[in-house]
Amino acid sequence: MPRNIVYVPGSTKKVFQLTGECDREHNQFTKSKTESRFGLIGTDLGSSFEHNGRLYFLFGDSIPVRPDATLRPEAGDSIAFTQATDPEAGIELTFVTASNDPTNYLSPLVPGISRGPFEVPLAGFSANGKMYVFFSTDWNGSSTDAVMGRSILAWSSDGGQSAFHYLYDLSVLARGGKFINLSVAIVNNAEIPGLPDAAGRGLLLWGNALYRKSHPYLAYLPLDGVEHRERLRYFAGIEAGSHRPIWSVNESDAIALFHHAQVGEFSVAWNPHLKVWLMLYNAGTPRGINFRAADKPWGAWSPTALLFDPWVDGGYCHFMHVSWDDRSCDAVHDPDQSTVWAGEYGPYMMSRYMRGDSASSTIYFVMSTWNPYNTVVMKSTLRSEAQLTRTQFTGNPVLIQGRFGTTGNFEVVSPVETSGIAHMWRNNDQSELPWSAPLLFGTGAGRFDAVSMIQSNMELSGNLEIIARQQDRLVSFWREASPPLSWHGPYPVMTEPQGAPCARIAVTGIAGNPVLIQSRFGRRGNYEVVVPLASGGIAHYFRDNDGRGMPWRTAPTFGTSLGRVDAVTLIQSNFGDPGNLEVVARTGNRLQFMWRDSTSPFNWSGPFPLVADGVAVTGVTGNPVLIQSKFGKQGNFELVIPLVSGGFALFWRDNDNPGLPWHGPTILEETSRFAALSLVQSNFGSPGNLEVASRIGDQLDHSWRDAGPQFRWSGPFDFTAS
Repeated sequence: MPRNIVYVPGSTKKVFQLTGECDREHNQFTKSKTESRFGLIGTDLGSSFEHNGRLYFLFGDSIPVRPDATLRPEAGDSIAFTQATDPEAGIELTFVTASNDPTNYLSPLVPGISRGPFEVPLAGFSANGKMYVFFSTDWNGSSTDAVMGRSILAWSSDGGQSAFHYLYDLSVLARGGKFINLSVAIVNNAEIPGLPDAAGRGLLLWGNALYRKSHPYLAYLPLDGVEHRERLRYFAGIEAGSHRPIWSVNESDAIALFHHAQVGEFSVAWNPHLKVWLMLYNAGTPRGINFRAADKPWGAWSPTALLFDPWVDGGYCHFMHVSWDDRSCDAVHDPDQSTVWAGEYGPYMMSRYMRGDSASSTIYFVMSTWNPYNTVVMKSTLRSEAQLTRTQFTGNPVLIQGRFGTTGNFEVVSPVETSGIAHMWRNNDQSELPWSAPLLFGTGAGRFDAVSMIQSNMELSGNLEIIARQQDRLVSFWREASPPLSWHGPYPVMTEPQGAPCARIAVTGIAGNPVLIQSRFGRRGNYEVVVPLASGGIAHYFRDNDGRGMPWRTAPTFGTSLGRVDAVTLIQSNFGDPGNLEVVARTGNRLQFMWRDSTSPFNWSGPFPLVADGVAVTGVTGNPVLIQSKFGKQGNFELVIPLVSGGFALFWRDNDNPGLPWHGPTILEETSRFAALSLVQSNFGSPGNLEVASRIGDQLDHSWRDAGPQFRWSGPFDFTAS
């Protein structure tokens, strides 16, 4: 994996509008004034490459002031260039134009190759004294489900002034082609061990197949052999043992570099400052311009992260149009397009404009906006964070056994000391039970104090859902159950009063740790959250998963007689129908027990001091964790909590005894100071081991107790050390 390359929050900004006549956001002319100077009203795309001291841009379907079939087909493309060296000062474009009319742009043509809508120049490079351009063609005729069926390579010796010379079909979708859309880069082979050629220069080709429905792939050509298709080699994986890349002559052997079947328009470039490969692409999930980084052209590629969100980063209502059917917040739309939404796509990096040092780098890229139908130059700053051997954790870890994998993987989340939340998982289908490295998310939103996580019944396999406390407010995250398994959020938790759908109130004034469960109330199962209030007592919120828009509601506050509550835990038990809510709360160094019955009027009972074997529980700290286990006929309650004196205590309630007595404590691992705990009963052993994830200092550990008959505890084992 590469060093951790992270987006600097708030750094993505529009620098200027590149094409078109007017920048309607600022009510001023663009620097290039493409309509009055070159007869070009609008265009999109804009991948770029160096050739003969100029930076060339390949624009897609372009709209002319005056249609002219002798110069360009319908929706013909366009080529422009610049010699500008400072993107902050603006880029003035010069378009390739008709030889007898410098105000009339010329479309690149390849004799015998269809050049209509969606058939665009993809990527270019300079070699052997020629300009080479890859084009897509064989569009299926659909604008709503567009498919380009073939990519070809052609060359020009006069910068596109005359027709290009066709060389060969690069990839054909009907024959399993995986390189219909492209990004390319010229490399010195000696600098990248593992390429098919050890010396000379090469051309790397990243490609994808179905438009915006494909994973990315990689291929290689020697630069002095680019006109010979038979010299193509496709990346087919990593050889076991030697870890050398495998290269195949067969396109069918090419393997996906990562799985995210939404890659369409994209660009890949080497960042000489951060010394990583960067890939930018538009996607629907997560929505916006995504980026990934890798040390090698084939990876391993980092998890996807968001570089531009049109709602967050000043796109919509500024230089990207919001349909007036939705709201009227801008007037940047094209003529007669007031109800057409803008959309971000085509993030094409410009390598000559990368700035920075080994710690951070600002990249500049062209981006299309659809409405207005033109391109803008954007900039973003990325920062290199050396991968520390140990991530520093804070707050409370949360452990669940999910439904991913045959056995069911362990999933752990925990707040991180610096910012964001870390997610780790244990592969319970592998004999060595390996833990993953921490995956950080939410880092741009700051530090989180406490978290709670479930796997819900939303979507087929079940999304991971998180409620987190950030200072005195509640926020939520969720992760989809299928690739690319991206985390979304944070989103403020906002309650909607019953019968007042226009009123939404952000949840604030909270303290301690929130606890989230999915209950059996409602057809789909409501979300239930309890969390201490800074003013005293415990707040209860629920999300009506059967209601329109799945609104959050406020339930009655309870436990107010306790005053300030430090920490809570919540389950839905099998007492009552569909099940009582059961809460254990810590106030100071004592525990209190409360429960709410299952039927109207849903009254809370308690608080009652928690008494085990005739003695009130004291000397506790951190967060209590309660589960209903599979021990006993009814299912006992099992409770763990850190101790002030060191170690943690296990208490259990005998739910088969009519008096429901609590027993304990069993004191464990007294030499360790536990800050926070999480507890589940897994499906290892029969009826199931108790599994504890804990935080000791700034690290996470795992302990477990076998299911009997000896009930032996093992651990703690640090699972975040590497």
